[in-house]
Amino acid sequence: MKRIYAGLSFFVAGQCMASGSPWLLNPGATSLNIAYVNQYADRFWLGSDQAPVPGGDIEQDTVWLSIDRGLTDNLALDLRTGFARSDQASAPGDDGRTDSYLGLTWRFHDEFLSDSGLPSAALRVGGILKGNYDTGTISAIGDGASGVEASLILGKVLTDKLAVSGEFGYRWREDDVPYDLIYKANVFYNLTPALGLSAGYQYIDAESGLDIGGPGFTPDRFPEVEEDQEIISFGATFNVNQELSLGVDVGQVIDGRNAAKSDIASFNIGYTF
Repeated sequence: MKRIYAGLSFFVAGQCMASGSPWLLNPGATSLNIAYVNQYADRFWLGSDQAPVPGGDIEQDTVWLSIDRGLTDNLALDLRTGFARSDQASAPGDDGRTDSYLGLTWRFHDEFLSDSGLPSAALRVGGILKGNYDTGTISAIGDGASGVEASLILGKVLTDKLAVSGEFGYRWREDDVPYDLIYKANVFYNLTPALGLSAGYQYIDAESGLDIGGPGFTPDRFPEVEEDQEIISFGATFNVNQELSLGVDVGQVIDGRNAAKSDIASFNIGYTF
């Protein structure tokens, strides 16, 4: 269950002005977000065939800390790190620091300063520092590999209630871990001035790799497995005031390859100052 999915946030809340968004924080502003994510799976795709999880059900709990900082009108810095614990019915549990992500986002087109009608657009580049968990099991917290990633991010506020965003990214990692293509699409709806709803779609497509139980596979080669995931999610964010927000998201992995069919729940609190 290597992928750890963190919830989406409403587009006018501080959490949305972060990595994966073209709507940046104001220069000098900082956003702190703490999220608790639970993932549970009793089914697994072995290659492309779905079956009960080998060795029993998997559950993973993760606490994420995200810090975002507005540097200029069109530059923002983001950091995300956390701690996770993974348990499986027939195996000892494992815990440790998650992979950490540090990124810089440059917005090269601002929809609010242009008459073109084009969406806001940004480029994000970032580094990945591997965590300190164990690998080599089906319930590993991550792949145990550092790397870099880059993405193109688009977003458009359509009305005072509705906004959409999308992201196309690529992730390179060391130690023969398959490279990933990443696609994301989000819809945000302002139900009231304080309450927002969201829906999201994410597809992670590993370019190549081994199948669990296939030719060349051994447990110590788990990081080399081709792990694909298709995820849908729905969320709500309540803005307590201009600084404080609370959010909840639910999601599911609806399709995949060498991946857990996880049910996902996320709860987060954000503070912007």
